[in-house]
Amino acid sequence: MAVVATVASPVSIHLRQQPTTTTTTIANISWSDVTSILALSNAVTRSFRLPEPPVLVSADSLPDHQLVVSSSGAALDLSIPFQQDIFSKPSASLVLLLAGLDEDRVPLEISYSVKTPASVIAASEYLMHFAELVSSDSPARANLVSISSDETNTKAIAGISRFILKKDNVFSLIPDVTTAAFKTLSKNVAKTSYKNIQGQFSSKFSYIPKIDSLNQNVQVDRLFMIEMNFVAGFFDLLKDRSSEMLSPSVEGYYSDYFSVSMTRLNKIYEVYGKESVQYKVASEVFATVISQLLKNFEAIYHDGIVQIISLAPEAGSQLKKRDDFQVSLDKRLAVVNTVCPQHFSDCMTCYTNNTDDNGELIIGGAHRKVLWSGPACAKQDISADFHLLLWTTVGLVVALVFIIGLLSSVGNDEGAAHGAGAGKKKED
Repeated sequence: MAVVATVASPVSIHLRQQPTTTTTTIANISWSDVTSILALSNAVTRSFRLPEPPVLVSADSLPDHQLVVSSSGAALDLSIPFQQDIFSKPSASLVLLLAGLDEDRVPLEISYSVKTPASVIAASEYLMHFAELVSSDSPARANLVSISSDETNTKAIAGISRFILKKDNVFSLIPDVTTAAFKTLSKNVAKTSYKNIQGQFSSKFSYIPKIDSLNQNVQVDRLFMIEMNFVAGFFDLLKDRSSEMLSPSVEGYYSDYFSVSMTRLNKIYEVYGKESVQYKVASEVFATVISQLLKNFEAIYHDGIVQIISLAPEAGSQLKKRDDFQVSLDKRLAVVNTVCPQHFSDCMTCYTNNTDDNGELIIGGAHRKVLWSGPACAKQDISADFHLLLWTTVGLVVALVFIIGLLSSVGNDEGAAHGAGAGKKKED
């Protein structure tokens, strides 16, 4: 089976509130434009949750694409054509990454089509880094949640409740500041998502024809079922128990933030193909879960903003380098958070909660802060560098001692000293 995550796919971005357009033509943008749009949208939600929000200047007299926001006397031209509704102090942002679903099945209209194909890995990593910036720039947010199917990166992000759907369990990283109900109920969902997987899946989506064409004994089917079971179960529970699970927002708190990456449908496409029964059934389930997720989100946050990055299904055996897609990602992220220096990795600090230095869960573990290094914000293997420096230093010290010993012996030859004072022997 090919590694789907590295295959580049066509990208589109979908927004609610919907941008204003004068024509029905979909705007073509670059991946850098995508990051700018998401950054702007979340920056607006952040700004208007402040105790003294910026003032919208002459909104009625200007076209939507020329809205001006003024803060501390400085004007900023918001050239992206958002509707004015986006400035209505939204209470939450939801960012979705959908991989493997046809564009016409996404529950929001297409706002932008991205010219450059993207890999699932790069898009997923962007959302993770963006969530970290949201957290670091907005420590007063009440609720921050990230859900993904990334099985490699298990680092904790300060202030964010992370749920990573692995093959055999959900890797949960929940901050101490979350409510007791959130901790208990979310962990229950995580456990039940891996019990009777086929039964849960078939029961939830029994109305979809040929639902039994997906089999939990096939790994790619099983992973897809787990993703659908968890995401559907989590947001159903969140809607029903939001008053208990979510920390209440108070004045000065920023908008709540949710990041959800759903990528396993693309693997169904890779294994079975677009015309297969399995892919058609999985697509129906996928679209249903997304639609219900959005309804639940709207029920909790009536004025919430939804942003969807959609990667169209793409199969191929050729592996595409992530660098082809990841255009100046660090610099793009640095622009989002002006507190950071030029490169994102320069100001990266990671935290762990109940994990050891390798990111593995400690049973009954400790709570502490751990500093990491490098652009990947991960444990670095410096043994080779250390040994090179150590033995080079030892060699230089030995050589220096030897040279000093030679210099100190010059002029101290005992035989030469006797010969210097000897004269002609006197004979009687």
